[in-house]
Amino acid sequence: QRLHPNRGPLEMIEDLGRNWWSTFAMVERLIELRDAVCAYGVEIGTTKRTAYRLLTEIEWNALHCIYTVLGPIARAVKSLKCNNGVTSSLVVCVIFEIREQLQILSKKD
Repeated sequence: QRLHPNRGPLEMIEDLGRNWWSTFAMVERLIELRDAVCAYGVEIGTTKRTAYRLLTEIEWNALHCIYTVLGPIARAVKSLKCNNGVTSSLVVCVIFEIREQLQILSKKD
């Protein structure tokens, strides 16, 4: 909260391991709180006279990859949940959109 005083406090989200949605929510929140997590690492490291890294850069990159791949799927599922009259034609459109987004992501690398 010290880093973003205009925003209310956020808590970490635990990955319950039941489905991909909880993993996505956990990763999304961790990325959102990256500055705070890194600041905490520095804060606890100062007592040991060294910066303490809670996650390496490779691990942060892996989290971003997970977020990037699951993001289009999460947005699609959310849009289907918000739509009370889900029809098979809507599902086809959503799957097409997920596929398009993932193809765009694969071409970036």
